[in-house]
Amino acid sequence: MNPEDSMPNAASETAEQTAAVEKQMGAEQAAAEAATPEPEVDNSILAETPIQPVVVNEPKSLSEVAAGPAQADPTVLKTVESPLVEDTKPAEKLKTKNKTPIFIAIALVVLALVGLGVWALASLLGKDNGGAVADPERTAFFLENQKGDGTFALFDDTGAKLTDFVYSDKYSFNDAGYAIVREDNKGVAILANNGKLSVPYDKYTDITPAGVFYIAVDGSGEKTLIKGSGEKVEDVTDCYTINGLVVAVFDNETTLYTIKGERLGELNKNDNPRDKKASSGVIAINADDHLYIIDTSTGDIKLKLEQKEAYDIYSVNRALTTFSLKNIRTGKYDMTIINGKFVKWDTSNKHLPFTYSDGDFIYYDEYGTGHHWIMGSDGKKIEADHIRGRIVYYDSEHYAYIPHDSKTLHVFVEGKETTVDNVYKVEARDGKYLVVYDSAPPQIYDKNFKFSRKFPKNSYSIYGPDQNGNYLLDKSAIVNEKNEIIELPKDVGYPTITLLDNGDYLIENYKKQMGIIDAEGKEKLEFGKYSEIKFENGAITAKNNDGKFVLFNKDYGIALNDRDTINIKDGYVEATKDDKLEYYTYSGQLIYEG
Repeated sequence: MNPEDSMPNAASETAEQTAAVEKQMGAEQAAAEAATPEPEVDNSILAETPIQPVVVNEPKSLSEVAAGPAQADPTVLKTVESPLVEDTKPAEKLKTKNKTPIFIAIALVVLALVGLGVWALASLLGKDNGGAVADPERTAFFLENQKGDGTFALFDDTGAKLTDFVYSDKYSFNDAGYAIVREDNKGVAILANNGKLSVPYDKYTDITPAGVFYIAVDGSGEKTLIKGSGEKVEDVTDCYTINGLVVAVFDNETTLYTIKGERLGELNKNDNPRDKKASSGVIAINADDHLYIIDTSTGDIKLKLEQKEAYDIYSVNRALTTFSLKNIRTGKYDMTIINGKFVKWDTSNKHLPFTYSDGDFIYYDEYGTGHHWIMGSDGKKIEADHIRGRIVYYDSEHYAYIPHDSKTLHVFVEGKETTVDNVYKVEARDGKYLVVYDSAPPQIYDKNFKFSRKFPKNSYSIYGPDQNGNYLLDKSAIVNEKNEIIELPKDVGYPTITLLDNGDYLIENYKKQMGIIDAEGKEKLEFGKYSEIKFENGAITAKNNDGKFVLFNKDYGIALNDRDTINIKDGYVEATKDDKLEYYTYSGQLIYEG
């Protein structure tokens, strides 16, 4: 017999046997349940541990879930009622209670799946809908596609690629972390430095930068001053930047902001930013009856005064802390700011601007008198007609000078005069006097003329102190705050010494040999081994004696070696080797090869 012919009968017999067994098991189970008493239920447990309601988060819109699964929001909480019913029997309550965790778990899984689905859909639909927020501390930069199609992609300083090569044009990121980008057939948008759009393509027809702000034009030609995040600042009919200011014009009002975005107020009618000229990097401007002195390169407010009058800055010291101001209405130089302090308001005389300022004093000529004066931040004047060169001055109680046709130094300390002979010159810096003699080593004194140190003979050129508090002595030695001489490497000669932002010193001799030492004199980059040492945008490069270029990390370790060229860009390094173009992070990590 064919085994397959017997399979249907065998299956029928098996089914009948199974049914019989199930019937008997059911009868036995029913009998057992009848013989078993109903379990007692502790209702107090139910009363003391009520089932908690299930909280469902309902997103308000797709844009709110575009950044990820929705989070609980107390304003949109929905309560799912407990499945317990008061009039059920105790046994039924117990059974329901035992099943409730399963129901809750199932409900949570379903809700999670629904939430993920909505989030995914919103992410897909809202991909270019804007709303991204930048991190000002984050570094991002654009690289051009080396395939030659003229497109750009965004990378961060770890080398991660944040976008594809899709942008046909771009601006650099501003201080807040936003940049204008363009795509063919899409238009213009604003990109946050995380690679996401903060302002979408279809919102404005044109966007131009204005300090930390942007001027956005819509389809009807209306202009709006916005932040990089897309937040509206104000409607404008005109807007422009000039000398560290953002000037927003609407109707008959003009609002002033710094290029950093700080609002100064409504422009005073007697002041016009287009007519204002910056002097030595600062500008004076009136808004809301205040006079602001602003650093035009950074937008920093150097000084704010309660003043309705309009002024021009005629002269200023290098530290941008001392100003000579000319009253536009009267034509007089009737305001002086010394080291951030208003010290003079004198309309009886017309003074010429100061010719020199240093710290807490100014030196100026009095108009029409031929007299020369020193004025300190305390407002007191010292006649300076008889002074050779300039006075060295701390305050009205501590100053020194050398008269014309004399080598006698006059030192005034708290009203008491001391004279010192055979002095060539005197310098005053950071609470110290350096006194240089014609035929003796120079010496350092404190402002009370207490002796501190004598230096080697004929080393009489002093440069400093620098921001480390050190002096540069004769361009061949460094004197620290303890008046100790920091020795330079051997065979340096008489180099130029430059203090770097990190506190180290760059030394270079007449042969263009270079090296770096720290503030204690320890060599960080061996002198004579490198030339063309450069510090740009936080990156360090140098050319070695073989004519090859090297990239160093911040600890002067070699990050990239033996390159034909290395160029520091904004956020990345462009290097070539054997005519091959490469892009690296400042730490030497390869980003992209051409």
